[in-house]
Amino acid sequence: MKKRQTVIILVFSIASNFIFSQNNNIKEFYLEVQKNFEKKQRIENDKIDIFMKKNGLSVRPAKITDDGRALFFETHNIDSSKDTKTNELNPSGSLGLDLEGEGYKIGVWDQGHVFKEHVEFQNDIERVLIGQDLPYDLNYNFHATHVAGTIGASGVESDAKGMASKVQIISYDWNNAFLELMVDAANDIYISNHSYGIPGFQSNGQPTLGFSYLGTYDDWASDLDAVHFARPNFLAVCSAGNEGRENNTESSVVGYDVLTDMSTAKNNIVVANAKNILYFQSGATLKRINESSSQGPTNDFRIKPDISGIGTEVRSCIVGNNLNQKDLYSIASGTSMAAPNISGSLVLLQEFYNETKGELPLSSTLKALTINTALDAGDDGPDPNFGWGIMDSMKSAITISENVTNETILEGTISQGEEIILGLEFYNGESEISVTLCWTDPEGDSLESALDKNVPVLVNDLDLRIIEDETIDYFPYALSLENKINNSLWAIKADNLVDNIERVDFTKNEGSTYKIKISHKNNLFNPALEAEETQYQDFSIVVSNGAKINTTLNVDEPIENFNDRFDLHYNKNGISLVNLLNTYVDAILVYSFEGKLIYSEKPTQIKEIYNLTNLPKAGILVVTFGESRYVKKFLR
Repeated sequence: MKKRQTVIILVFSIASNFIFSQNNNIKEFYLEVQKNFEKKQRIENDKIDIFMKKNGLSVRPAKITDDGRALFFETHNIDSSKDTKTNELNPSGSLGLDLEGEGYKIGVWDQGHVFKEHVEFQNDIERVLIGQDLPYDLNYNFHATHVAGTIGASGVESDAKGMASKVQIISYDWNNAFLELMVDAANDIYISNHSYGIPGFQSNGQPTLGFSYLGTYDDWASDLDAVHFARPNFLAVCSAGNEGRENNTESSVVGYDVLTDMSTAKNNIVVANAKNILYFQSGATLKRINESSSQGPTNDFRIKPDISGIGTEVRSCIVGNNLNQKDLYSIASGTSMAAPNISGSLVLLQEFYNETKGELPLSSTLKALTINTALDAGDDGPDPNFGWGIMDSMKSAITISENVTNETILEGTISQGEEIILGLEFYNGESEISVTLCWTDPEGDSLESALDKNVPVLVNDLDLRIIEDETIDYFPYALSLENKINNSLWAIKADNLVDNIERVDFTKNEGSTYKIKISHKNNLFNPALEAEETQYQDFSIVVSNGAKINTTLNVDEPIENFNDRFDLHYNKNGISLVNLLNTYVDAILVYSFEGKLIYSEKPTQIKEIYNLTNLPKAGILVVTFGESRYVKKFLR
């Protein structure tokens, strides 16, 4: 067969897949989730009202269990900025970025409301706004004000300055949090802080809902994951809890598995409480977890907490009984204080990403960025104490800065049956490389009432591999009970079947070539789509340490004659690709003339006709099988 000697270079953006229908699908799904939450919250509020009246309660429960018990939230009570290196992003920081969160908002859901009259919030008009709470009265609160100060105090007292001193804080109490996150008033809140949760233990050391509940993916976790999927740019930061000294007698390893409610969700960031880092003249450092910080993992062995913030002996602003005293401060410790250290830092990274890219990052991008650049602490690799380590805001900001000229961050989409191969290149002498894949997974079914609470709740199982010289595969981390028992280490490198974040660490060998491979197991599911539509999952990749992602596809081998094997029939809804010789097709790809990938299909069987829908009026069609490529421009 005669071959044409044409050379075609296609530069594509994976994130463009299904661009024509994707936004509408997500919007419709968002409205459906909002409607479901309204109904669910109305039923729950009625149950609570009846229970309070019947039992003469003055304090409102968070929930009434199926067996009639009331559950109550509890709070999880400027060195933190230095140890997470967030101060290097602020004015006078070493990076010269002058980031303060100005023009951005953060939602603070807490026991009560932030005291907006405090002197630390007077450096701009309406630094603190009281959200449209449903339907509760104004309640200025010590804990909420302390949390908000850690996020955004202006620095009237320098030791109490927050991470983002000009961010606008929208304050809510913790009733109806998920519904409030889905209403229109919260549409421009892309980061929220939740420094509270259901206690896993009573004061006598006995479990609140039984030992089997600890680590369980419950209603709150499932609902929070649904919010994330409906709002792809939104990220909730949740405190892990302060029950690290409690004992779950049913845990396989003593001193672990005490997480509850939102801290078992998949798509949020769960924060552990680290002590201030000790620095020695020799250059050595000592990283310590606070003994009270609640430990994971979840029952299905996901890596939780995700990250550690500095939450020990944090000085911040507060409110007292006398509202005329507007300059009160206090020192507090707990994951409640560690979470705002992280959420305030994330606002600055969101701000910087938007400055460099002209758009907000996906929440999966912020999460991948935070985990890929974390300062390792505890065990090598992740563990259920520190998570992936202590947040390193400076290193995260450098990764965003490098993304301007070297693609260190990629937001993309994988379709059903697709396998994505990307080049991995290097631009400096760094040899220790990290690559992180993260995706916002659809909500799983709550296991709160299930007999087996250890069932994996991952819906779409994506896989990350780094391939060296086409022969060596590097695997991501996963937690292993067997390895912890036998070798005293939680993490191994293996096929991860439970987490929606995968990180591969490896040592680069000079002269070797590397590729990033992304694939998936089983069938993808996207709740925003109809069953007959091609299912897909959005994802984010972050690389660091002098690595960059090469998304340029060079088709420099000869291209087969398209008309020898295929024909095109145009119709109102798209294109019919006629398979003249019943060829087994590996992939069908459609690119715009600018080189952006806008359609991808990986057939599982031979067909005489492939119907391609939701296509543009014109583009480039690429059909592949084996080493052969068939390329044709079309105009319909």
